[in-house]
Amino acid sequence: MRPLIAAALVLVTVGSAAAGEMFAGTHTYRADSETWMPVPASGWRTVTMVGDYEPMNGPIEAGRIECRGTNYWNKSKVEADGVCVFGELPDQWMLRYRMGRLDRSAKTATPHMRVGEWEVVDGTGKFSGMTGSGTYLAEGAVADSHKYRTRWEGEVTIRE
Repeated sequence: MRPLIAAALVLVTVGSAAAGEMFAGTHTYRADSETWMPVPASGWRTVTMVGDYEPMNGPIEAGRIECRGTNYWNKSKVEADGVCVFGELPDQWMLRYRMGRLDRSAKTATPHMRVGEWEVVDGTGKFSGMTGSGTYLAEGAVADSHKYRTRWEGEVTIRE
């Protein structure tokens, strides 16, 4: 009986250490980009997006976020990928994002919102060993502010 209780305690401990927390928030930023269109209706863009993260829920605090990525498009395809770094040293974490479709059903001022997936790559300091994944929605321009906004959501596990 005692070995069974000990095994159950180990499973509960391991399970709680690996349990993720829901994570959601927005990233509002200014974008600097360079576009290259070598043929009509096709192009390549590199983008640097620096701004602030504002949490809606979860263990990630408000703070700085910087993303760097690329976009490719032609008549039938739109793709994007890159990385984002949340926080500042010594406590930072990085995710990789990928987008391969547009949300053409969006009923907003920007009907072609970019929808994608992200996955934690790694972290430093209190985010060392962090894992997680989820989705993002690049909403587009925020009113007349010359800024853009992306919504993040998913699940993250921060090792203690």
